[in-house]
Amino acid sequence: MTLTQNNKSDSAIHVWMTSESHPGSMEWYQKSFPIQRKLQNSTIPSASPVSERCDLPTVSLDPDTVDQEILGFGTSLEESTIYNLSKMSPQKREEILKKLIDPMDGAGMTLFRLTIGTADFTAQKFYTYYDTPPKGQPDWDNQTGSGFSIQKDHEYHIIDTILQLLRIAKELGVDQEIRFFSSPWSPPGWMKLPTPESESYPDNELLLKGGAMNNDYLEDLAIYYVRYLEEYTLLGIPIFAMTLQNEPYLEIDYPSCLMTPTQQAALARLLKQKIKESTILQNFHVNPLLWGFDHNFYDGWNYVNEISHTPNWNFLDGIAFHPYGGDASDMGKIADTFPDKNVYLTERAVWGAEGASEMITWLRNQSCSYNSWVTMLDSSTGTHQWVGTPGPTMMIQDADHPDEYRILPEFYLLGQFARFVRPGYRRISSDEGPSRLPNAAFLSPDAKTIVLIAVNAENMECSLRFICENMEFITQIPANTVATYQWNRVSC
Repeated sequence: MTLTQNNKSDSAIHVWMTSESHPGSMEWYQKSFPIQRKLQNSTIPSASPVSERCDLPTVSLDPDTVDQEILGFGTSLEESTIYNLSKMSPQKREEILKKLIDPMDGAGMTLFRLTIGTADFTAQKFYTYYDTPPKGQPDWDNQTGSGFSIQKDHEYHIIDTILQLLRIAKELGVDQEIRFFSSPWSPPGWMKLPTPESESYPDNELLLKGGAMNNDYLEDLAIYYVRYLEEYTLLGIPIFAMTLQNEPYLEIDYPSCLMTPTQQAALARLLKQKIKESTILQNFHVNPLLWGFDHNFYDGWNYVNEISHTPNWNFLDGIAFHPYGGDASDMGKIADTFPDKNVYLTERAVWGAEGASEMITWLRNQSCSYNSWVTMLDSSTGTHQWVGTPGPTMMIQDADHPDEYRILPEFYLLGQFARFVRPGYRRISSDEGPSRLPNAAFLSPDAKTIVLIAVNAENMECSLRFICENMEFITQIPANTVATYQWNRVSC
């Protein structure tokens, strides 16, 4: 479906706009600021034949030149967010989850990141699904009561929240578009080797903070992940994809694990084998994609190149990235070098028009997705166990009155992408345009609808001319604003 449900004869160009407001300011934790435009909808005159004018910045689109297919845009359902949701009344919790995925009155998100066990953003004591070292053979069916178990995901309302989101999605008619991918922050500590770093962290008896993956337990780790996939599948939560280790170069004072490229490659082979052998996963047709790396741009080439020279390279389906260091062109280089592997942007928080510009850059470097990290902290920046102070999340809960919350511009800015560029859309060719006015264009799966997202990160209104299929339209984008245009192709 298209958001406006345009028919073929509708020649109008529909536009939605969101303006930034105090991007990234920590004051959002304490108060709200006015937001001039929040996915504000209007139309502009229909396109007209291309003129000879040349006094405006011009961007040309070519719908016949297609690039990557979009998996989706969304956020995370990490435990910090879910903990804050659990403090709310059932009505408010329902309201927020609906806002996340509603393609008409919400942000229209379709892709959600889950954590396998604990992450740093949690209100709980760090845990995995198998923290007690086994005596003898691992107890994968928890017959002893101290073996593998996802019980904490039930106790902490993680599973309830995911199932509630899926129910709402079905009621909205978008359930077929919703996808979940999962990321582990640490294997169970008994599968790891201590390091000088891990031994320096306090309260680390379980060896979840830092440490290095032990080669002797790679097969056990593959079984561990399959058991997670099976348990979630039986609950009606199919996992579409998973990364093999969050930030594998990082040791830090929260769940983390060093994992070499060779280890990731071997783990991918073992995991694919175990998935294939799982009666539960095969009966439910769950065959999750495996994404390697899942760390910063600047480390990507060496890590991925090393994996590519192993015999297990073909067991990876894609490469995941975080943009905390390096340049997006590093991701683009990997996408160009290994065209059989899609690339994904799995974690970041962005603010304002500059943040939207970064998203455009990642998309133009062939990312098939974008996921925000952490959906809602409270006004005391709670509750998390990250080592720093997080910037404002797209929703902020009142710490003293949990049913009260504020929505930041970043929620609507993400909606400028997620509402309109649905799963299955493909990016199409478009000129880069002026450096402060980046854009990306997309084509619907039926090749009938074009979506163009343009960002004005200047402090003044800017005019632009877009040319597509021998037609042009002129538009004005207000200062510090993201604009999303949608129209039906002239040729369809």
